[in-house]
Amino acid sequence: MIRRPVRMARLKNSSLQTLATFRLLSGSLSADEDWAPFGRAQIVIAKPSAAVMALLDPATRVSVELELAADDSALAVWNGTSLFRLALVGTEVNDAEGTVSLSLMSAEQYLQDYKLPSTTEDLAAWGQQSSLRSIVYNVLNRVLGPSFTASYDALDTPFITYSEMTNLIENPSFEIANAAGWTAGNAAIERSDSWAATGTFSGRINPTGSTNDTYTATQPGMSAGQQYSISATFRMGETPGGMINSRARRIVIVATVNGTGRVIAQSDAGPSARFTNGRVRTTFTVPATASNVEVRLYNGSGRANDVVYWDAILLVAGNGLDTNNVSLIPYFDGNTTNTSAYAYKWDGDANASTSTRVPVTERPPESLTWSPGQSAYDFLKGILDAANQRLFCDLDGTFILTNNDYRDRSDVVHFDYGANLYSANELRSRTATQPDGTPLFADGVLITYTWRDRNGIDRKRTDYAGPTNPQSVYPIERTSTGYPGKTAAAYLLVRLRAKRVMQEVTAAEDFDLMPGREVSITSAPDVTRTGYVTAVTWDLSTAEMTVTTKGLVNTPVNAWNQQPAQKTWTSLPTGTTWATYTTS
Repeated sequence: MIRRPVRMARLKNSSLQTLATFRLLSGSLSADEDWAPFGRAQIVIAKPSAAVMALLDPATRVSVELELAADDSALAVWNGTSLFRLALVGTEVNDAEGTVSLSLMSAEQYLQDYKLPSTTEDLAAWGQQSSLRSIVYNVLNRVLGPSFTASYDALDTPFITYSEMTNLIENPSFEIANAAGWTAGNAAIERSDSWAATGTFSGRINPTGSTNDTYTATQPGMSAGQQYSISATFRMGETPGGMINSRARRIVIVATVNGTGRVIAQSDAGPSARFTNGRVRTTFTVPATASNVEVRLYNGSGRANDVVYWDAILLVAGNGLDTNNVSLIPYFDGNTTNTSAYAYKWDGDANASTSTRVPVTERPPESLTWSPGQSAYDFLKGILDAANQRLFCDLDGTFILTNNDYRDRSDVVHFDYGANLYSANELRSRTATQPDGTPLFADGVLITYTWRDRNGIDRKRTDYAGPTNPQSVYPIERTSTGYPGKTAAAYLLVRLRAKRVMQEVTAAEDFDLMPGREVSITSAPDVTRTGYVTAVTWDLSTAEMTVTTKGLVNTPVNAWNQQPAQKTWTSLPTGTTWATYTTS
């Protein structure tokens, strides 16, 4: 029995309830792994009633489900009925012909449409670095609501960011004799080995006069208008006596503004119990008109031998939070042991200069910043490219998060001239481009990232993959996007190289064939190539499809993937090798 092709369309609301049913008059459906959206369709239906036309409104996020079955009278592969669901993005009414043309796209279109509606940056992903899947899920949920369907083919991996940071305090743990770099106020400041939070020594403050305004101070280089965070570890010595200053056991920041010193910030007080210690901190912004800023570590007692200890002083630009925007930046100096994440160095003489932590992997937290006006799709793409993953919406409406080397692991599809293959053309070009603007030929990829970091500084970084002296470079600009690391350009170059030789074939329709599927194309009796589908377009009027392949290799007739499915190694005579094997 010959089955005639089925061509139906159903209008669905966001709950996937059917609102109307149409018969397709003509149209086409495409899937392309290099497109975003992945799926696109243009179909023509008879113009419906006014009530149904009112439902065909792209602004309401309705979708169209296509019910398609192949026509085996045209030598197509019969696999039953296939259902595809795409978003309605446009309509065009032809009153003269009584038809309506519907433009459909897979749901990545919604991610492209959604631009962050905020005047401030969204830093939510900074706190989700332990799970790339969580970052993707939260964006999908924000744009589409909780009803979307997702499949996570890729393993969930962390996406950890790192930031270079400088500790602006010199001699931050009092390792230099005589507490060099620190001055005393109504007290003696000295290096002590009685206790240390880090290293061997700490700074001990011992009052020397009758006033309780006792402290040690330093004047690190800070810029007017800039935010800073300072933290230090305090240890109580002897229980103090007499009148105690209100600034006792605190970090106090004093700025000179218009010639007058004034307190602009102070931390909570350290512990008051004898021989106990704790970490205190404060965040502040230097006044725009400040001419000098002093950091004071207070004792607060006026009685001799009421000693206190301070150690591990950390002063950094910004709010003091690490790249996850939650945990505090831990203390570091040039003596800190290197880790897999950071290397630590003194910027000058050991213990007598500022110190810097340098990321081993360059990936600033701004790579997880969603900028105002940036689309949800662009935000995720920069992150996923760096993680060697990609997100696309399949033709059934499911979002798939997968690795960049995604392959459809189904059996190889064979196209044979004189059977289900109608024509085949090989494509090579130095100047042609794909529909998305990607060149068919490029031997280098250069991606330029520009962004503003969390300290308000404009940054620019590039990622290049290719030879030192390339013939043709494919340039990409990614604005308002933090540098995610040196991986995206290399990934794109691999994809471009796979498309230097492509083959486009016209064949009998098969609605199971999707990008990523392995195919074998025999375009002549002695010409067989194997590769992978990169794009397919079904002509819904002719029962034909156009398939574009990549990664083509010439394949001998006795290649393993050319053999019948029932042929196995165990079915071959003992001693058979590839050299002696024949297909007979």
